[in-house]
Amino acid sequence: MRSLKIVALLVVAGVATTLAAEKPLAEPDGRDEWAKADTAVATLMKEADAAARSAVFASALLRKYLPGYRVYVRMADSYGKETRIFLATRDGAVTPLPDAQWRKRDDEPFWRSPVISEFLRKRQIKVRNGEEAVELARLFEELEAAANYVAFLKINTKDFTVFDSQFIEQQFGPRVHWQYTPEPRGGKGWTVTVKYVGPPASIRQPPVYEIDLDEQHTFQDLRWKS
Repeated sequence: MRSLKIVALLVVAGVATTLAAEKPLAEPDGRDEWAKADTAVATLMKEADAAARSAVFASALLRKYLPGYRVYVRMADSYGKETRIFLATRDGAVTPLPDAQWRKRDDEPFWRSPVISEFLRKRQIKVRNGEEAVELARLFEELEAAANYVAFLKINTKDFTVFDSQFIEQQFGPRVHWQYTPEPRGGKGWTVTVKYVGPPASIRQPPVYEIDLDEQHTFQDLRWKS
């Protein structure tokens, strides 16, 4: 089984401003409503690596579709097979997403992330039209690429100490160069085709996603057609 880590470049531009502007929400008495989640994730990470830190990964789509969860990304100087993405609720319940990267079996024509599909399937997300199909595809991309996004930003800001506005604007500006086109799949779900529409550039082949729904238009699975 092989893994693929290229979709992060599709995601980074759409999340950076939101991530930089994210502010902790406080309860009326001034307490951080995510304090239990922060503590639970920190404890879980330090059990595997006492030096590990975490960053919160946020976006408009995550707030819309997963309002009861906060996404945490493990940061370290080196990585092995440790889980890097965790989702936690306000009461401190943590759901790790191990092996979240795209994977493909040699005998299959699709790339998949079963752990993300399973997590989103349990959320019973409705996909009733093309706009929601595109949002679901982008939500899936954001979760899959969260760890690589944070690592990319960590490296290029020298561990969050040097912020070059020109670089950040180039890398994390509005995602105007990517077009997502939804098409219904005969009552089975949707196909979402991603196309690069920007100036000439050397890029990898953009993905084509197939989204499976049940009879109630509830998300079941997403795969990247190769």
